[in-house]
Amino acid sequence: MTRIRAHCPAPRPSEPDGLPFHLDLAFDDVEAAERRLIELGATKPDHQPGGAYWTVLLDPSGQPFCFSARS
Repeated sequence: MTRIRAHCPAPRPSEPDGLPFHLDLAFDDVEAAERRLIELGATKPDHQPGGAYWTVLLDPSGQPFCFSARS
């Protein structure tokens, strides 16, 4: 499994139209990755628009990111 390190969230952009980038990750073991990401501070919202293909988590600052199985 890919090693994930905890980090400090980046400051939000000050421009009203400035949006943070979106991160998509892929793992060999998605269940283990989800557990580890949650241990590091991510949260899993109830609404999961990716269905069986990908999972959405929120980083500690509330920004969404997605992960799926490596193909």
